[in-house]
Amino acid sequence: PGEWCFFGGKLESGKNPEETLKEIIKNKAGINVSIGELFKKYSFEIKSQNEIINCTDYVYVCKFNGSISDIKINEGAGFVFLDKSELTSHLLTEHSLELLKEYFGIK
Repeated sequence: PGEWCFFGGKLESGKNPEETLKEIIKNKAGINVSIGELFKKYSFEIKSQNEIINCTDYVYVCKFNGSISDIKINEGAGFVFLDKSELTSHLLTEHSLELLKEYFGIK
C-alpha cells in the first residue's frame, strides 16, 4: 500500500505469457495493448507462512495507441506516467524501481 508498482497476474498452465499479459492489462486497466519484446524473464521465491512458492516474472515492453481517457483502472488506486528523471521522486516498490532503472540504463 502507498507504493506504485506494475500490474501482475498468474500464468495458468498451458497459456502463453503474451496472451495472458493482454488479458491482465485488459482486466486491470480496460485497454488493449500490443505486446513487444520480452525485456526480462527471471525467477524468484515468495516465502509465505508454511511454504516457498517458486515464481517467474515475464516483463514485456508494450505499446498502447489509445487515449489516456481510455484507461479505466479496476485494481489499485490509479496510475502515473513518469519520465526517467522522475523515478526516484515517486514512491515505487523496490522491485519496480530496479526494473525501470535497468530498462532506462540508470545506475
